Amino acid sequence: MGEIWILVPLAAMAIPIVAILSKNKGKLQKKDYIRLLDEVEYLKKENTSLKNRLENVETIVTEPNWGINKQLKEGNASKTPQIEE
Repeated sequence: MGEIWILVPLAAMAIPIVAILSKNKGKLQKKDYIRLLDEVEYLKKENTSLKNRLENVETIVTEPNWGINKQLKEGNASKTPQIEE
């Protein structure tokens, strides 16, 4: 029973240490949360940019005067073997 008096001050010192550690853990989570929000915002902007670029490419490809489309229509169809039915 003589050693119990040592545990009382140790327990009293442990309470602030636990409070400090749990507070720091909360701050790290807030930092991570803010970092994730920034990353999500960046990815939204990049996604919008990529969608716009894709729409531009689709517009170019579907234009009737686009070079490859024109070449395919004017290609050497007579030299291409045809399957007869």
